[in-house]
Amino acid sequence: MKKKHAPETLEKIGKARQGREAWNKDKEWSELTKREIGIGKRGILKWVKDKKLQKIIRRDYAAAQICEENEIFKPAIILYAGVIEALLKYKIDKKGTEDFVKLIEKALQLKLIKSEQANHMNTVRDFRNYVHIYKEVSADLEIINEGIAKLCRQLCDSIIATLKNSDKNELLTRRCT
Repeated sequence: MKKKHAPETLEKIGKARQGREAWNKDKEWSELTKREIGIGKRGILKWVKDKKLQKIIRRDYAAAQICEENEIFKPAIILYAGVIEALLKYKIDKKGTEDFVKLIEKALQLKLIKSEQANHMNTVRDFRNYVHIYKEVSADLEIINEGIAKLCRQLCDSIIATLKNSDKNELLTRRCT
């Protein structure tokens, strides 16, 4: 079994706590909480400055991953699409007046996303509408499946990275002008 920390690191940690036990020792964490903490540590949503929104996005993104891994594809698709829409609203329309279609169009016009991403977003948006059971019943084939959930996850990851990088580009542009 691998050790998580080098001995000198453990010694520093021990000294910093001054003999007190770690606050999280023997704490039982839910899978969702563990996943949320992992997402936070990776810092992929650090660019979302609204802390309440960041927390909710982190929770839904983590929940979507858990649903996908447990082959619960419909909620995964809905959650991933919701994360994408929330990120676009945060970046483009903080008042929240635009619908998903308009957000995708604006993001493309502002060159925040590529046309391929916009096409995939429209596909994901269509699949998210299968939240309505009768819409799913009226479909001729099995629409909600692992492939669509995977597409949603990959698109969500791509959009997070793209918008994070656009934030960095905006900073660079402001500094240069």
